[in-house]
Amino acid sequence: MLCESCKTALRIRKCYMTVEGDSAPETETKLYRNLELCCPNKKCRLYGKAVRLKNEVEIEKGEKENA
Repeated sequence: MLCESCKTALRIRKCYMTVEGDSAPETETKLYRNLELCCPNKKCRLYGKAVRLKNEVEIEKGEKENA
């Protein structure tokens, strides 16, 4: 991904996962990969400002074993 101002390739500043709907068995669990990107060009007006992306990660549902 490129900086919208100077067209330099953005760098990953931070990457982490978040989970939604995991507190109750009735709700569907969703996993997200969150990226914070920033422009590394010190002369750019957007230098160091975070661009945040949130993408859902597909979770494969396994079969429940009978005890």
